[in-house]
Amino acid sequence: MTRELIHQVYIAYLGRPADPAGLVYWQNQLDANGGGVNGWNAVSAAFSAYESTEIYDSMSLDQKIASVYRRAFDREASAAEISFWEASGFNVAQIAFAIVDGAQNNDLATIRKKTEFAEKFVSILDPERTGVGPFNYEYSDASIGRALMDSVNMNSDVFYSNVLAQIQQNLTLLNPNFNPTFGP
Repeated sequence: MTRELIHQVYIAYLGRPADPAGLVYWQNQLDANGGGVNGWNAVSAAFSAYESTEIYDSMSLDQKIASVYRRAFDREASAAEISFWEASGFNVAQIAFAIVDGAQNNDLATIRKKTEFAEKFVSILDPERTGVGPFNYEYSDASIGRALMDSVNMNSDVFYSNVLAQIQQNLTLLNPNFNPTFGP
């Protein structure tokens, strides 16, 4: 499974960019379990437990599926889409994976733009791709990451400078010493 697809699952399932450590951790877990769909199926139960209680605990399955569509594609799921995934027997993390992996047309354009933002977000925080980065960044409030991602749609400009400005504007609320100023 590629880093891109991990980003897409973070976006669709958790509604936020990955933190550097989480991205490296899930890549290693997937690789250790055979990668691709088989690797994802092996670790999806653990991913389901990770942070999801806060987001999904009080929701029905159809509400969870609708949330995945809103987070990934900025649109409401159709009744047919919800019914299809409800009948699939998959858990929500598996559903999120399958939805983004099969995206087409405007859905694909939207998830690609959100993924581009997430990739730049992580590259600013962890330019060496070590999972730590110079800022040792981890979410202390994941809702900030969700708010950052909520502003991204298929028409967004996700230039490095725009992503950096959003990080500087929003994340300094959590850590006044956070000030990434280096370039790509």
